[in-house]
Amino acid sequence: MSGKRHRDYKKVLEALKSLLPGEPLIRGIVIYFKSAIWRPVQEIFPDADIKGSLFNWNQALWRKVQNLGLQTAYTQDQRTRKLIRKCMALPFLPHERILEQFQTLKKQVNTPSLTSFVTHMQNTWFETSAWSPSQWG
Repeated sequence: MSGKRHRDYKKVLEALKSLLPGEPLIRGIVIYFKSAIWRPVQEIFPDADIKGSLFNWNQALWRKVQNLGLQTAYTQDQRTRKLIRKCMALPFLPHERILEQFQTLKKQVNTPSLTSFVTHMQNTWFETSAWSPSQWG
C-alpha cells in the first residue's frame, strides 16, 4: 500500500471485503494506533469490536520518552520509571477508571520533561476522537 491516508485504508479494506464470499463475521479487530486507519475499519466493519495494539501503545509511549530525553531518568530514577510504567499499564485497567488514574498519575509529575510527557498523553490519547480508552487494548 503506497498511501497511508484515510481514503487509502478505506479502498484497501473495501477491496479485501469484496474478495470474501459473503458478509464477514468479524467479532474483533486489533489494529495499531494510527488515526487514519481507525475510521475506515469502523466504517467497513461496523459490528467489529476494535481495539488498539498494546505493543503499539507501549512503543508510542516509549518513543515519546526517548523524544523527550527521559530514557536516562527512566533507567536511573525509580520514581520516573514507576510513573512511566504506570502510564504504560493504563490500558489494563477497566476503561471507566483510566482517566481517573491518569489524573492521579499527573499529580505525581515532578520534572518539566515528565510534565511534557503527561501533556502529550493528554493531548494524544485522551483528547482525540480517533479512539477512546475503552479501545486501548
